[in-house]
Amino acid sequence: MGITPLAHAAFIVNIVESGGNVVVSGTGSLDITGLAAQCNPCGNIINSLYPSIALVTMGNPSGLGSVYNTVITGPVFGLGAETDTPIGTGSDVGIAAKLGQLYVPASYVSGSLVTSTSTYNSTTLAALGAVNGTYTYTWGSGVHADSLVINVATPESSSAPLTLAGLGGIALLMWKRRRAAPSAG
Repeated sequence: MGITPLAHAAFIVNIVESGGNVVVSGTGSLDITGLAAQCNPCGNIINSLYPSIALVTMGNPSGLGSVYNTVITGPVFGLGAETDTPIGTGSDVGIAAKLGQLYVPASYVSGSLVTSTSTYNSTTLAALGAVNGTYTYTWGSGVHADSLVINVATPESSSAPLTLAGLGGIALLMWKRRRAAPSAG
């Protein structure tokens, strides 16, 4: 299933189930101009998925990251408990919306491209409490306003178009059979 990101979002995160795992992938840029650095660099950012406080971080668990504080608006994307993973690639990046924190690679230059993934083995979105949908988080103002979008695609939502297509195909076959059948009379 293709997930269409919002046009204005600078960083897009997709969370999907794949092969018995949950995969989190993100790409884009973040505007951190004028934000207060909590630490730069901070050390390793722990890769986490915590839907009930809108926290998602991903990347190389042996990499270095930085934390910036700001006011972030946006919803939670579920009710689940936190899970951590040591399996990730790319730069440390993420958001803890309710904590007002952005996570970026150490010495990140505002507006630079960042790509990252993390895999949570042997779990499901349902087990993590993640809810299907698109969740937008914003911070900053004026020319430095920015956003991050999290797309959560549960297996039910990703298979719905296939189910509808299958039902449509069955209906078409039944209609063709009725047209081809000789009328009794």
